Amino acid sequence: MDPQQQTPAPVKKVLVKRVKVLVKRPAAATPAPAAVAPVKKVLVKVPVKRPVQPAAPAPAPQPQAVKPAPQPSKPAEQPRRPTFAESVSRAAQTAPQVKKFVYDLPKDILGELERREKVTDKLLVLYVYARIYSQQQAKRDGYAYPQMMVELPEDVADAERIVGDVDDDLFFAILDDFHEMAPFIPGFERVVASRAPLEQVIQTELNRIRDQETLSPAQQLIIAYLTVMVDMQIIQEKLRLKDMKRENQKIADDIRQIDADERAVMAAFVAAIERKRFPVNAKKLIKNYFTLSKKDPEKAYKTLTTNPLFFSPILMEKMPKKFFGLVKPNAKDAMAVNKRLGAFLKNLKV
Repeated sequence: MDPQQQTPAPVKKVLVKRVKVLVKRPAAATPAPAAVAPVKKVLVKVPVKRPVQPAAPAPAPQPQAVKPAPQPSKPAEQPRRPTFAESVSRAAQTAPQVKKFVYDLPKDILGELERREKVTDKLLVLYVYARIYSQQQAKRDGYAYPQMMVELPEDVADAERIVGDVDDDLFFAILDDFHEMAPFIPGFERVVASRAPLEQVIQTELNRIRDQETLSPAQQLIIAYLTVMVDMQIIQEKLRLKDMKRENQKIADDIRQIDADERAVMAAFVAAIERKRFPVNAKKLIKNYFTLSKKDPEKAYKTLTTNPLFFSPILMEKMPKKFFGLVKPNAKDAMAVNKRLGAFLKNLKV
């Protein structure tokens, strides 16, 4: 159909790729036109995502696409602080990697142990070598290897931690593991199961290898084990003697403290008796009382509070004389002193 013969129609909204474009008709010259003159259809090219300008210019300003108001310039964003997990991950990637241990069994096991000075180092090195060898033998013979109580260190830091934490628990755990791995080391089970004195076991094992020029790994492990056990026995004996010395020192200190306390109590009793001017030898009385109390404390206390003159006789010359010295004290007066002194000592607190 010829476009010129089509009925003119008002300009409508055009959709191009979901963009709405509003096109208005041109404004008329007079406020109220009598009729709409036929106009030629104008093809308008609409760029994508851009407002379409009207086909014919009009006196009135054409609507523009609304633009977003200019936003104030944002300050430069500060870098985000990494989280703790990100920091640890980054540190693990950048930090030098700790070299893992590669466990190999040396040919000269005894020489490797001799290079160590501390007994604990020798013990741990022996344990590692015995563990490696027994695992190899179990795998070679097709046996399941038992679960051990001690975990082998994975790197130097782990080894240092284990060496620094050697105590009775770790020592006995290692001994238990030696018993578990003993069946996989020829001759080792015979040694760890022996109840004979250690010196006798060592002499027996040395006689077995006396004529050999080279020792097998199992024989080296046996000799190394016995050597370490001797060193550990020496250390235990030294610790035992040290504990005994410490205990004896403590006992001596306690005895000295008891003696000092006893002398202080005796001095307090003597001073109290002398203050009351009882006619007795207060030092002799109290000394004899303490001597008896160490053998029979109940009897000594009962005697002290009922018949204190048993420990020291009354001093008649110190008894007060009656009637201006004309009448001397008699036995009845001595009994009265004995009774008063007993009651005084029973209520005395020092």
